[in-house]
Amino acid sequence: MWTRLGDFLFRWRNAVFPAIIAVLCLLFPPQHVRTTLDVVVLYTGLALAGLGQALRIVTVGWDYIERGGIQGRVAASRLVTHGMFGRSRNPMYVGNLLVASGFLVALGHTVTAAVAIPFFLLAYRAIVATEEQFLAGRSGADYAAYCAGTPRWWPRLRGLRAELRARPLNLTAILVREYGTLSATLVTAMGLVAWRLQEHDLRHHLADVLDSVLLGAIAGFYLTIRTLKKKRIVWVPR
Repeated sequence: MWTRLGDFLFRWRNAVFPAIIAVLCLLFPPQHVRTTLDVVVLYTGLALAGLGQALRIVTVGWDYIERGGIQGRVAASRLVTHGMFGRSRNPMYVGNLLVASGFLVALGHTVTAAVAIPFFLLAYRAIVATEEQFLAGRSGADYAAYCAGTPRWWPRLRGLRAELRARPLNLTAILVREYGTLSATLVTAMGLVAWRLQEHDLRHHLADVLDSVLLGAIAGFYLTIRTLKKKRIVWVPR
């Protein structure tokens, strides 16, 4: 059952996941903050999302991973066991879950978080089951040994700082591989803060100007990296 569900979700995740969030937000729209607790919840959620984005950045900055599969199906030309994949078998998915959960918490609506967070946990569990079945069939004993020595989810953090000093992240790889997700994360965070703090903004017009400048900077960053990537001025070999 897990793998059948995982096949479906892997193929349609880019449509299903946003649709779930959109429907829940329409049914239970985020409210403006009213209390100090609301502010704490908002920034706690944003911090959680930031942690997830940081994990994604470290992951892609260390070793290449193949995302998206082939024609909607799981695919991989090699077994990646270095970098963050030597500390967790699914660091990108852990990052995704942290980002999604953080934003759901930051929305400040209990029903939305209570429905969507368990859904994403089950969805990624199903996708991982599908990928594990594929990799076990493809890599056999090598994959079994990898699974035996590497956690499925939360990465081992011991020695991470020393490894980062010894083998710094590849900034070009981060820009090329993560510019889209990073831009979306920043825009979403800005939108949540602007919406939920709207009634408490004592410098509303100044905030509007700053928001416009920041959005312009993010859009410029996105379009610049995308153009450089398309023209292969900035790129990272597989």
